[in-house]
Amino acid sequence: MTYGLDPIAAMIMFAGIYYGGMFGGSTTSILLNTPGESASVVTAIEGNQMAKPGPGSQPLAAAAIGHFVGAMIGTIALVALRLRHLPGEPIPVGRPWLGREDLRRTWKPWLRGPLIGFPFGAIPAGGAEIPTFLSYATEKRLSKHRDEFGSGAIEGVAGPESTASASGTLVTMLTLGLPTTATAAVMLAAFQPYGIQPGPLLFERSRRWCGA
Repeated sequence: MTYGLDPIAAMIMFAGIYYGGMFGGSTTSILLNTPGESASVVTAIEGNQMAKPGPGSQPLAAAAIGHFVGAMIGTIALVALRLRHLPGEPIPVGRPWLGREDLRRTWKPWLRGPLIGFPFGAIPAGGAEIPTFLSYATEKRLSKHRDEFGSGAIEGVAGPESTASASGTLVTMLTLGLPTTATAAVMLAAFQPYGIQPGPLLFERSRRWCGA
């Protein structure tokens, strides 16, 4: 699917697939109480409870915006570690379908999530599961609505879904060549046909890909 692309475009596409796969698991967690992947297990605890009485737009929106915020913060952090910064266009996320009260309860978890998830994703033994559970526990401890946890607390969706551990995982994979999740391992193998060898020399070689 990516054989006709240059290495930079292929890497961007692989990252997009990875982020999309991490986000997609939250949809089945919320609507079906069936996590699509291990990092979405904690989302099912509160998200499915919120979706049961209907509508399920609030937890879905909290997860979508949380992923967007977490991915943006995590990607900026990733770019800040010897990577070339190229200007891009903002991606529209559509109408959030969150009320004023929902936003008041979710903006802090959205910002706390990346602070918890990115460092865990960046360490060689990080993974994506631990930061989601840590974020959930943190939001439960800090929330003024602790009694709602277990029966549908929007903070329990917003925080874990914004942990940005996927961005942190890319740091370990690109700088050390060590994938800490199964998806990252597949991405690592997919780089080989392009001659991309993640590791300490990757960023020096990126000058050649960019034509510099």
